[in-house]
Amino acid sequence: MLTSTRTPFIARKASPDYLKTSLGLKLTGKSVVSLMRANGHTIRGFAQQMGITIARVRQVRANGVHGMAYVWDWIEALQEAPK
Repeated sequence: MLTSTRTPFIARKASPDYLKTSLGLKLTGKSVVSLMRANGHTIRGFAQQMGITIARVRQVRANGVHGMAYVWDWIEALQEAPK
């Protein structure tokens, strides 16, 4: 049996404010910036992780993202460990 000596990455979870925003079908740019900083994501690394352009990450950081499916995708990706 394999055991890991590394401690697992503990991502900062979205607070109820972020979830309330996502239920309203919008994640604000300010929330995205906050979660990226809290979980150690860079713009370039996050773009590679999600398979999108750096320009799209910057656009979302400035304007937010709309639509329930998009909001949940972003929240899930923001809570993952940077790769």
